[in-house]
Amino acid sequence: MNDAAVQKQISNMVSFIEKEAQEKASEIKGKAEEEFTIEKARIVQSQKQKIQQEFEKKEKQVLINKKMYCSPCLPRSPSDHPCSLRRLFAALSLFSYNPWYLL
Repeated sequence: MNDAAVQKQISNMVSFIEKEAQEKASEIKGKAEEEFTIEKARIVQSQKQKIQQEFEKKEKQVLINKKMYCSPCLPRSPSDHPCSLRRLFAALSLFSYNPWYLL
């Protein structure tokens, strides 16, 4: 074998190895992207569930607070009820006619 044939064979081997390396790198990159997408979807789904649970918990707490506030606390008359219109209008009138409220 002469030098030219040896150089050509080495060149062919190097290009083959480079091609195989590029294919392997591409395969690894594709697999990594797929795993990333799956993991991201899993995390997003779990966070959505967590947010939904927190929302439901807060919603229940608001309903409980509303029931506690608006429940009759041994009222003597309807006007003594904490949610009575008379009390509501009285509270609103304080804000609407109070000059300090605007400051």
